Amino acid sequence: MTFGNKLQTLRKMRHMKQRELAKEFGVALSTIAMWETANRAPSKDMIVKIADYFSVSTDTLLRDNIELEFDSNNSLKHDARFDEEIISLRNTLHSRSEMRALFSVSKSASKEDIEKAIKIIEALKQF
Repeated sequence: MTFGNKLQTLRKMRHMKQRELAKEFGVALSTIAMWETANRAPSKDMIVKIADYFSVSTDTLLRDNIELEFDSNNSLKHDARFDEEIISLRNTLHSRSEMRALFSVSKSASKEDIEKAIKIIEALKQF
């Protein structure tokens, strides 16, 4: 199943018209049509937005050898790589620049440094 087929399937599962999806992502109706027919491909950033919107991985969207899986109610099966906590964390990192900065700094921090920072943040929350 190609990206375009998957996008169309996901859109239809939400009972959305191409026009509605175009509005959701701030693109032209013709852009959605071209994505679905493989006449055009979305940018990397847009692929991430689409994956987040439909709660699937970018791998699921992009790799032809990964099929969309449905349960007995014809609903999309939960993608184990995208549980609620991970989606919430990703949304927080995308929407809050101070959280992105904190995460970026913490990448090179030691475990002890992170534990100290957590204690400081917890103490600050009490004020």
